Amino acid sequence: MAHPFRIGSPICTGCYWEFEVDNWEDLDYIEVWSGTFAPIKADNRRAFAFWTDRLNEGVRMAATSGRDWHEQKTTDEPISVTYLGLQDETAPVEQEAVRALKAGRASVTIGPLLTMEAEHGGAVYGIGDAIPAGAGGELAVSVAVDSSVRAGKWDTGIRDLRLVLTGNNGTAAERRLEGLAGSVEKAAFSIPAGGLRWFRAELWGDIRGVRAMIAFTNAIYVE
Repeated sequence: MAHPFRIGSPICTGCYWEFEVDNWEDLDYIEVWSGTFAPIKADNRRAFAFWTDRLNEGVRMAATSGRDWHEQKTTDEPISVTYLGLQDETAPVEQEAVRALKAGRASVTIGPLLTMEAEHGGAVYGIGDAIPAGAGGELAVSVAVDSSVRAGKWDTGIRDLRLVLTGNNGTAAERRLEGLAGSVEKAAFSIPAGGLRWFRAELWGDIRGVRAMIAFTNAIYVE
């Protein structure tokens, strides 16, 4: 499901999603960020909220980004990228990329790469995984912010960084980051599992004079 809330006919026929969907589980992913400087655009904010609503309904749908690059031109605006968690190094990369996307093993960013793991009952779960039913007590969540990726290809002047864990219960935890050191910074959280159905990590910051989401992970689910 690509850029569902971009302007449609007659300006851009086919850009706006006009199909009726009986079962949202039939869709593997939704493009929530499209174009350049994606997080500040109204149609993308609407798509992101739409995806969040589907998660709250119990739909396990992955979120991605795309530049929507139909012509060759340069830009100095931030460009989002989607990172996929490939697991089988022996498989053809195209097949493994499709499997990763279908499983929701993806993170989206206009800057640093966010990854996330959760530990419960001695087992570790990654992005796209589901923690088995009956999880209670606290979940130990680890989020890594890797600012060494794609060196020179994104704006390092991001300020007032805040790392947020959010899910169907709202904001579960948050922490201010001192800055981006060009390396991997890890943050540990403990969040209550009670009533939790899904959660993700988000990185917020001040960039080019606006407050915006810089990066986010797909969800870890709780059955």
